[in-house]
Amino acid sequence: MEGPKMEVVVDNGRDIFHTNSVSINHRPEEITIDFIQHSLRFNPGINGGEPKHTVIAKHNVVVMSPLVAKSLLNALKDNLEKYEVNINKINLPKPLKGKKKGKEEKEQKPGKIKTGKEEIRTSMDIENTDYLG
Repeated sequence: MEGPKMEVVVDNGRDIFHTNSVSINHRPEEITIDFIQHSLRFNPGINGGEPKHTVIAKHNVVVMSPLVAKSLLNALKDNLEKYEVNINKINLPKPLKGKKKGKEEKEQKPGKIKTGKEEIRTSMDIENTDYLG
């Protein structure tokens, strides 16, 4: 006698999301990865309105356990190594020389924020407009 039949439905969720920036933070019980997509739009000023540029930022946030994050790290590392062996070496760009950094333009560095018992590490944004690419 056969048991009950099972139907498997795969939900692919959202459409493909291209990210050009990412922010990673953690707490003792979870890792949060915020994938960000910045895009610039030009609004020509319809019906006598002022033309203007608009920056659109979309976010896809993924929250995971430290164990899943470690597995993701290992999988990314393995895949990037295979990519470099089989396709092309990935060279990170070097900062442009000669640009002075003011108070608001200082290089972003990871840091730590203490909030009572928890210590939250801030992350670096991988998008940096001082790079050639």
